[in-house]
Amino acid sequence: GALYVIVMVACILFYPSMFGALFIIVMAVAMREFYNMAIGTKYALSQRLAILTAFCFFTLVIMNRGFGLESRWIALGIIPLIATVSVPLFYKERPDFGDFSHIYTGLLYIALPIVLSPFLVFRNGVYDGHLFLSFFIMMLLILLKNA
Repeated sequence: GALYVIVMVACILFYPSMFGALFIIVMAVAMREFYNMAIGTKYALSQRLAILTAFCFFTLVIMNRGFGLESRWIALGIIPLIATVSVPLFYKERPDFGDFSHIYTGLLYIALPIVLSPFLVFRNGVYDGHLFLSFFIMMLLILLKNA
């Protein structure tokens, strides 16, 4: 646990490329775990496409905020999002589509905050992880208070 905290703090404070890699891994693992708990193996292709969508959006936002990619290119992330939504329409068997809402839930509650995190760590193209780290410290203090 302590090693994980040290690696996370170092990635957030000092290394923008490691920040990106770490949070891509965190996002993919968190979404995969959520989908396993919520819907199991249903909509397996849509689950993978949702994770790909999150990866694309995160990469495009980090390239925009940190490396000067024009904002219009962020719209490319819509392509895997449309694929995620449209794949179930082509299933031969019609499963219960009520469970499909979990795909969107993973995108909104797990991927979206992580996708928007580069807005906190990049200021005018300069990497500064102090504000982002302060959010983690506040969350830790809240957890410790409620424990």
